Amino acid sequence: MKKFLWKSKLSGLLVICLIAGLIEAISPIAYAVDFSVDIIVGNEVINYNDPSNSLVISIPVSLSAGSNIHGSVAVINDVTGNKVLPFSIYRNGEVVLITPRAGAYGVVNNTNLFSDTAGHWAENNIIFTSARELFSGVGGGRFEPNAPMTRAMFVQVLANIEGVNLTAYNTSRFTDVSADAWYLPVVEWAAESGLTSSVGNGRFDPEANITREQMARMLVNYIEYKQFSLPLNTTSAFNDEASINAWALDAVITLQQAGVISGRSGNIYEPQGIATRAEVATVFAQFIATYVNHISTGN
Repeated sequence: MKKFLWKSKLSGLLVICLIAGLIEAISPIAYAVDFSVDIIVGNEVINYNDPSNSLVISIPVSLSAGSNIHGSVAVINDVTGNKVLPFSIYRNGEVVLITPRAGAYGVVNNTNLFSDTAGHWAENNIIFTSARELFSGVGGGRFEPNAPMTRAMFVQVLANIEGVNLTAYNTSRFTDVSADAWYLPVVEWAAESGLTSSVGNGRFDPEANITREQMARMLVNYIEYKQFSLPLNTTSAFNDEASINAWALDAVITLQQAGVISGRSGNIYEPQGIATRAEVATVFAQFIATYVNHISTGN
């Protein structure tokens, strides 16, 4: 394993650019990188793990023929094995990742291809999110991109991106989340973390299809929970902005100004419309790319 040492006073964001000579080509299943990053203060290697001062690591890679850039993702090796790092993107011959800690890193091509997404408008976004293990298929090699997503499934995606340990969540505050429901731990984690709340009368409505304004509200709640910053661009209001509920309006505007959402045809958002699996995949892909680009470049 190659080792890369970084000396810093630990003030502000740390940016590490690995030299091109360390990197091998990515094959569809092989690791591109096998190295570790250590943080040294003075002459002492410290166990660096600081979410408020994340590391930005830029890893030059050479893609093999046929590799999909959207499926290229960073991993970190810990005691449980190789763990995918969702906040990593391929950009201009590099995989750029945001991580709170030093450690042993790799890059893999984790592309999953589904039989029903070839040529779909969201194909690359589906590849992107499934490679980061935010989504999986529905079985039989299918993704069902135009199918709706339930509220419970959406908070599962949030839990996947967070990599949260759910073992402690075994009771629910909601009257319609039963003790044996698969989604109890993720719903309770999301509620405890302030990402979601009751729809009324103590209910979560887990099996209801998530609306586009609910999607925006929960994602922005997660962004605020993580204290992430996003770019702020000047945009034109959606033509149907007046139909967005007040509790969701600031979230929709935040994501629109950051470039995470762009609405449907005719510059409308359709806030009460049902979000499809393809649309949710696209929003998460845009969110990750926007955040990584913003933190690593300042734009």
